[in-house]
Amino acid sequence: MNGRDTSITQGMRIPLRNVDVAYLLKLDIGGHDFWVVFDTGSADLWVASTDCTTEDCHGVPKYSQAESHTLNLSGEPFSLNYLSGSVVGIVGTETIEFGWYQIASQTFALADQTSGLNLADMGNSGILGFAFPSIAAIQPALGTTVLENIFDHLGDERRFFGYTLGRNTGTSSDSSITIGELDSSIVNDSSQLSYFPVFRTTHSPYDFWKLPIQSLTINSLSLPLSHSLVPGAVSPIGVLDTGTTFILGPAVDVEIFWNTVNVGNSVRYNNDSQKWEVRCDRAIDVRVRLGGEDAALEIPLHPEDVSITWDSADEDAWCTGGLQANDGV
Repeated sequence: MNGRDTSITQGMRIPLRNVDVAYLLKLDIGGHDFWVVFDTGSADLWVASTDCTTEDCHGVPKYSQAESHTLNLSGEPFSLNYLSGSVVGIVGTETIEFGWYQIASQTFALADQTSGLNLADMGNSGILGFAFPSIAAIQPALGTTVLENIFDHLGDERRFFGYTLGRNTGTSSDSSITIGELDSSIVNDSSQLSYFPVFRTTHSPYDFWKLPIQSLTINSLSLPLSHSLVPGAVSPIGVLDTGTTFILGPAVDVEIFWNTVNVGNSVRYNNDSQKWEVRCDRAIDVRVRLGGEDAALEIPLHPEDVSITWDSADEDAWCTGGLQANDGV
């Protein structure tokens, strides 16, 4: 059973579904459709199986071994912990399709236990990881990741992917991914792109999509940032992770951020939800400089990414802060 046994057809934009807290991709696994989280912060593909009876699995479509003619089970166990939640199961291979791509004998996991992933709330049956294969819980001897399988069939110059994460909920044209091709609705020429080397620790493989953070400013005021705990990093390191709802950072930095924003008691910490909140009418200009020190790009954050309104709210109501504390990142 080797995930490299593939046949791939190529296409262009693949739509994503925005469910507010995540972006979902429709996968055909063994002839049946499942919505999975598109996650650049992990590398494995897994889907809840009919053997999953934990409460977290209830209410979502599940993969059935009995209904597949292309499944091969390895007998090897699978276990993966996320920043929030975990999954346990068994490794196998199956034919998968998404967009215009078809991969035969793709390695994946059939989950028989999930915890803390809120599958029913988001409507997803699993997760598809697009990070580097070195962090995959499924060992290379059992097969390769979905992204690596696709890249193996593309020339060096086409081994890239892009995504656009829109604000319209549901499946719409403003949320999609492309693999090996530019999204012409965003950019037509690669010369229009800014390039930054992905950070990795010396003598270690690439793991996450890491970029140095050169600065963070609020209304033109530069904030002090903690020294990075990543070995060899001179600047703080940020991870581009589509599977995480909030912008996450060390608790000490996040507290400094919101205390700086707090003018006229416009910020509070909600002990019940353990989240920072900000008045919905509080206008904040936040900018982050990413990339190398000599060629960093300043990116303004959209106000709706700094102050998140889950439902319709009055201007003087409290919104959830887009930046939250997590010392595990």
